[in-house]
Amino acid sequence: MFSKKKKKNLVPEPPDYGPEDFGVDVIQPKVEELKQVKDSAAQSLGPTPDMFRQRSFKDAFKHSPEKPVFIKVENFKQIVETIIGVEKKLDELEQIISKLQDLKQAEEEKMNTWQTEIQDIKDKLNILEENFSEKV
Repeated sequence: MFSKKKKKNLVPEPPDYGPEDFGVDVIQPKVEELKQVKDSAAQSLGPTPDMFRQRSFKDAFKHSPEKPVFIKVENFKQIVETIIGVEKKLDELEQIISKLQDLKQAEEEKMNTWQTEIQDIKDKLNILEENFSEKV
């Protein structure tokens, strides 16, 4: 009585295509040829940049506690002088930034003062304008 009706397939089944229908037999030899060209180019160009990729900065200066690090005295003196120079430059930069912040604050105060004065002048002009318009 209440049997399920079979649904009709409204979309036809796609045809069964093979690799020859898409030209795979033509593409495959070209892929092999490109691989050979790539390999021969890699051999003729030599090492790639990936081969020269260095470790990260942190990794370059990490060492295990068991192994001592040896530095020439000349290099050590140069490193210490460089560090002292960098510290001096950082102190100078902090002073410059402090001065710039002071200048910025003074500039903002001056701008606020000028805005207040301009507003006062506008108010006085409006009062004068009202007075003249009443008398005319």
